[in-house]
Amino acid sequence: SILAQTLGSRNTTIKKLTLDDNFILSAGVGALLDTGSHITDLDLQHNFIGNDGASLLARSLENNALPYLTRLTLSFCRIGGDGCIALVSALRENTSLLQLDLRYNGGYGFNERAYLVLAESLPEIKVLQQLDFGWCESLASAMPLLLA
Repeated sequence: SILAQTLGSRNTTIKKLTLDDNFILSAGVGALLDTGSHITDLDLQHNFIGNDGASLLARSLENNALPYLTRLTLSFCRIGGDGCIALVSALRENTSLLQLDLRYNGGYGFNERAYLVLAESLPEIKVLQQLDFGWCESLASAMPLLLA
C-alpha cells in the first residue's frame, strides 16, 4: 500500500516493476492498480493474489486502465479457474497486453471450464502474443478444445 501510494504520488517513469515473493494479497493488487503508473512490465509472481486479485487485474485489463502494460507475470499466485476465466475474458477487450504468464497455478482450481473459456475466447483476443500455462494439471484433458 505504501509503495503504491509512493508510485502514485510521484511523476514516476518506472517501466518494469518486480514484486516477486512479497506476500501481496488482493488488497495490495487493488492499491497497486490505483497508482495510474506507466508500468509496461509487472511481475507479481509468488504472491497470494488468488482469484480476487486476478479479478481486479482483469477489470483493469478489460477497461484498458493499464494502457502501457505489455507483460504481466502471475505464476505461483494461487489463481484458480475463476481468476483465469476473468483474466482470459478481459483479454477480448484489452489493447496492450502482449504476454501473460499463468504458470504454476494449476493446483488452485484450474479446470476444463477455464480452458473452454480460453478456447472460445482465442479468436476474439487480438493483441496477446504469448500465454504461458506451464504445470496446469487439467490442461492435458482440455487440449482437444484448445486445438479445435
